[in-house]
Amino acid sequence: PVLQEINQLLPAPWTLVRRLGSGQSSCVYELRGMGTARYAFKIGYKDGDAQKEAWGAKIAARWEGAAPYFIQVYAMNQSHDPDSLETCVVMEMVEDGVSLQSLLSSSDILPPSGSPERIAWASKVGAMIADALIYMNKAEVYRGDLKADNVMVVGGAAAEGVKIIDWEEAVTPNTDIGGEGCLAQWRCHTYHTTTKEIAKIHKQIQQNLCGARLIAGCFIDFQTLLQDPERWCPPHGVELPRHPQFGDPWKAGHTGSLLLLSSGYYLETQQLSWSTHVTVTLLEEYLEHRPDWFGEWHEHVSALLLTKSLDWSRSPPLLAEDWKLFDGAVSLFFTSNSRFEEKMQRWREMRNNCHVDGF
Repeated sequence: PVLQEINQLLPAPWTLVRRLGSGQSSCVYELRGMGTARYAFKIGYKDGDAQKEAWGAKIAARWEGAAPYFIQVYAMNQSHDPDSLETCVVMEMVEDGVSLQSLLSSSDILPPSGSPERIAWASKVGAMIADALIYMNKAEVYRGDLKADNVMVVGGAAAEGVKIIDWEEAVTPNTDIGGEGCLAQWRCHTYHTTTKEIAKIHKQIQQNLCGARLIAGCFIDFQTLLQDPERWCPPHGVELPRHPQFGDPWKAGHTGSLLLLSSGYYLETQQLSWSTHVTVTLLEEYLEHRPDWFGEWHEHVSALLLTKSLDWSRSPPLLAEDWKLFDGAVSLFFTSNSRFEEKMQRWREMRNNCHVDGF
């Protein structure tokens, strides 16, 4: 219905053909017009700023080597009404792209983990993700939501390239990239840091850890991990609704478990929450017990995840992933904003804080 409504507003010969994807605040469609050219048409932005979609293209324009990792933006319209169909962006469509999430979750697209072919694929994709992060850090553009859904692998199993998409949650102090309006949001995101330079270091470490998780994920048997019925199950006595959505509200008693996020959304869709501490804990198990799966990248991945510098382990170890807080833990991230100062004062008390690298 939305596609049909928008098509009535578009001038001929432009038309939306199909939906490519959707998130909590926006949707992306394939747009066709004159000739055979195909574009991505994104609308929505209830929680984000459409102008941020051009940040990647601005990074690409600044460094020649960055161009392969970011998509081009051709047209943009920003409305003050977040529900208006007038807020939209027309940008490059990654025609032969497959999301990293889809690749890792599939059982038949990629070679088996540990095989020479898989190690070669993971090394190639991992190197491109790392390269893209270098340019983002140079530009002082930081993504706290970098996840497998936001990394498109051109060619899929052929790994011809990597594109970073979906910039709604990005922040930057660099007005050459974000314009003058970016500074207010930057201050909001970093007000708890002592200096501007410390804020940049904090954001860069956070972004690098997000990227490190994705690089490590390229090597492991991700699909088997997520489908282990003994490891991923609701805690005893918890009943989850069928087909939960990401925006579903938390229920009382669920706030101590990332697995029950949004009434079990991650459990239902068999995803990891890529920005969390627990994901590093899981990846570290493979680094320790299956080092052969990483080939020559074992040391690189270990260094990127800071496994020799930080203790990511959980005590006692969990055989079933309920992701609940352990006895005596301090609930920090999922409390109201009015208690933020308390979180900042007490986060060190919680050894396994799910967002410890965010603080």
